[in-house]
Parts: sequence; structure tokens; C-alpha cells
Amino acid sequence: MYQITPEQFALVSHLDPMQISDREFLLADRAFGDEDFVRAVYKSYLNRDPMISELKYWMIEIKLKKTGRFFFLKQTRNSLEFNQRPYHRKKPLFRANAVSNYFGKFWFLISRSIRQIIGIQHLEIVATINLILKQNDSILAAWIDQPKTGDIIKKSTYYIAGWIVGKKQQPVTIRLSENEMTIAEVPLTGDRPDVSKVYCLESETHKWGFYILLNIKQLPLRGDLQLQAVFPNGSLVPICSIEYRKY
Repeated sequence: MYQITPEQFALVSHLDPMQISDREFLLADRAFGDEDFVRAVYKSYLNRDPMISELKYWMIEIKLKKTGRFFFLKQTRNSLEFNQRPYHRKKPLFRANAVSNYFGKFWFLISRSIRQIIGIQHLEIVATINLILKQNDSILAAWIDQPKTGDIIKKSTYYIAGWIVGKKQQPVTIRLSENEMTIAEVPLTGDRPDVSKVYCLESETHKWGFYILLNIKQLPLRGDLQLQAVFPNGSLVPICSIEYRKY
């Protein structure tokens, strides 16, 4: 049962996300509970109701993250589902649009040429897709802290970081691969007391966090990185897909 009236929920859930900022959305439904808030975001930003697993997952994540609801809004805006919605935007004047495109393309070509000459490349994260949002027999929850969709990495090395909690047993390592070729494989060594608190985990021996050092220079110009959890019996469970491009 909703804790707000259908009229109140309809008012917020039908706000156009292209015409209102995240802060304005937060102010509009600040009196709502977390469950109603998640439902309203899905209605407004993704034009659908959340699945039960998505609803439970995000309610936990809102409580886990320091930025709470604002973090959830940003992740929703960065999702592929949001970006693929057919919004009707106001088109700028032709002259202004043409001039903007011209200088934008000109500066992009100049900056790319300079970076190539001095051996510097940027890595853009096109999409980071969490594959554990749905119910899973092996994993209770998992999350990628970094990178996020839209991140621009301007360093030669970068740490992929996140955490994972198994159900019956904890994964022994996290494997990073591309095109079925292993790039790196690391054990879970990070202390995450925040995760232990949210999921009521009493064990002091388990490490939930992981960090994988990524060498940007060794990556091709475009690709799709895969993160997999490796369990003691050798089984592999996909947890995340990271699509990227270099320029």
C-alpha cells in the first residue's frame, strides 16, 4: 500500500525529467517514503513500474549510500534505459546549432591530434551495467563503485572498485576479462563495514570489497569489459559489464 494518495503520487510520477532538475524532483517528493520514491522515479524517468527485486535493491542502496536518493537519481539518468527514451526536446536555432557543432567537432579533432602526438588518450565509460539487479542463486548483492556511466578517465591506470556478497558461500576472486581473455583476477581484500551493517553480516573474516588495477594503454580503442565472480567450485557468475571507448 502506498503511504501517499494516488493524486499525490501521480503528480510526482508524471513530472517530465527533461523539464525538471534532480534537486527539484527531490524537493517535490521529500515527504514520501523510500519505496514510494523509487516507484515515482521509475514512473517518471523510465516510464514503468520497478520489479520487486529492483525495488528492494534500490531501497537498500539508498540507505547504504551517503548521498542516498540523489545518488539513485543520478544512476537512473545515466542508465541506458533512460538515454534511449524518445524524449521531445526543443530544437535550437539552426544557426546556433550549426556553429556549436562546427566548433565542437573542430576542437575535438585538434585535441585528439594533440593527445595522439604526446601519447595521451582518454577513456570514456559508455555504459556500466550491473548484472545482479535481478534475483540470483549465488549472489545476495553486488555493486560497482567505479567506474560509472559517463566517466572520463584521463590517466594511464585506473582502479575498478566494488563489493560483492555471496549467499551460500563467498566468491574467492573477481575476474576481469574481455573477449573471454582474462586481464586480471584479484581476491576480495577490501573491508566494507557499511555493507556488513546494511546486510546484517556478522562475520569479521569476510572481505566484501575488491580493487582491480586497469592499464588503460593496453586496451583497444573500443571494447566491453566483463567482471565475473569466481566461486570455490570454479563456477563463474557475471556481475558487471563495462562498455568503453578511447579517444
